[in-house]
Amino acid sequence: ALLETLNIEIFEQYNQGDALFEADAQSKVERFAPSYMESLRVCGGMHRLINRLAAGIADDAVELNSAVSGIRSINSKWQVSCDKSDFLADRVIIAAPPRVIADKLDVTDEGLESLKRALARVPTWMAAQAKFVAGYRKPFWREQGLSGQAFSRCGPMVEIHDASAADNDGFALFGFIGVPARDRIDMPSEDLKQACLSQLVKIFGEQAADIENCYLYDWGKNKLIASTADIHSQPEHPYIDLTQYRKCLKDNRLFLASSEVATQDPGYLRGAIVAADSAVREMF
Repeated sequence: ALLETLNIEIFEQYNQGDALFEADAQSKVERFAPSYMESLRVCGGMHRLINRLAAGIADDAVELNSAVSGIRSINSKWQVSCDKSDFLADRVIIAAPPRVIADKLDVTDEGLESLKRALARVPTWMAAQAKFVAGYRKPFWREQGLSGQAFSRCGPMVEIHDASAADNDGFALFGFIGVPARDRIDMPSEDLKQACLSQLVKIFGEQAADIENCYLYDWGKNKLIASTADIHSQPEHPYIDLTQYRKCLKDNRLFLASSEVATQDPGYLRGAIVAADSAVREMF
């Protein structure tokens, strides 16, 4: 509904054809016909949604490239300390992972202290994840009757999908990295990229080596997203019931709008919209 309101088009991710399965490094890759669920994507990429929302905000109202180092209550105001300067506000909405909020929030109120402890226990969904994308001139896998979907028990990628653009102007395969974040910390990015490319060749054939470009992004190495707890814990879906903290938050003019605190689909895109809508309604 939000995408329709913003007049942003969506398309269905390509899923026609067979999928592939890699049991181990020595076994032959198996081909099978899976049942697919509809998966929708944003034409032009998710950044279009962000840019469209940001278009309604004055440029001088946004402070970019200025990480928040702390948030604390001072004389009935909130002081937000950043790299470049400090800001004072009557009310604050925070849309950041709960563990990041807990790390930055400096409070003396007993209710907010209890909330901090609760937030520190909430995992950030997929915070320690990494993705690899390989771009191609043409979707050679489709010519072989393949969907681009593949699964592996030996990795480094454990799940692969067709990530081509909606207008068929760009073709790509992307995969979720299965190597634990704690093991990737000291792993050179180029080594991991090469391992991913070698895996694509094994699964899809020699044509997979003929890439136009490739990208690796590791959220586990982004300190604004992944905490030490996220890196060293097993992935799990976030959940926190803010009911007992609602009055305390409102009395302190503090509002949480991160996806992980949503009452529906926490951690997902829909959860982010639900949480933001809830925070705005509570504030007014």
